[in-house]
Amino acid sequence: MRFRYFGICFVLFLHGICALWAGAACVGGTENQAGLYRAPIELKYQEVVNILFPCEASGEYYLILRFLPSFAPESQIVISRNQLGTYDIDYYFLPAGSKKIAEQIQAMLAQNAPDSPQELASRIRVEHKRIMGAPSAVSELMTSYFALRIPPRLETKVIVDGTRYELWFVAFSAQNVLHLSFEDDNSEGPVRNSVAIWMNRSSEVIKRLNRDHQPLATKDD
Repeated sequence: MRFRYFGICFVLFLHGICALWAGAACVGGTENQAGLYRAPIELKYQEVVNILFPCEASGEYYLILRFLPSFAPESQIVISRNQLGTYDIDYYFLPAGSKKIAEQIQAMLAQNAPDSPQELASRIRVEHKRIMGAPSAVSELMTSYFALRIPPRLETKVIVDGTRYELWFVAFSAQNVLHLSFEDDNSEGPVRNSVAIWMNRSSEVIKRLNRDHQPLATKDD
């Protein structure tokens, strides 16, 4: 895995996980894994994703889980601890049958659409489902999250057909931020990275909750 640092002033350990101070979540650099500056289209893609998938939430603390597959539409899950001590879920995903955000951007640029990130984002539909006071399955996920240990190997090889994972843990009024950005390095077999395994497990749980609780506890934006 690879850490990205933004204006780091100090390091502390929060529930066993290293937390890094940063100005805000979802702020990225302009370099890729090889240390080369990203192409303009990649930067534009990142800006559009950040508009479509909000980078902030409320609560005592919150987690942002962002999935950027090369083979399927992107999605994002936000798990936030509310004042009642339970968890709220915000699930952002593209409608069924949608092309990836990157593909939609490329198609619009090919048609000479306005190329500002705001304009591009306004033309891409994202669904937002909210589950208030999520059930015990989410508490169990959070318990297992706090038991995670970041693997000592921080660099992974770039893979062609894989998923980029983005995770932010934000606490204490957004003053402490852990940001992980990585790709699992086992392109020919099951995912091996412990954080990726946990994120994929969380995704399956949230998708199931979204289906099961939609009539009672979810909200379309």
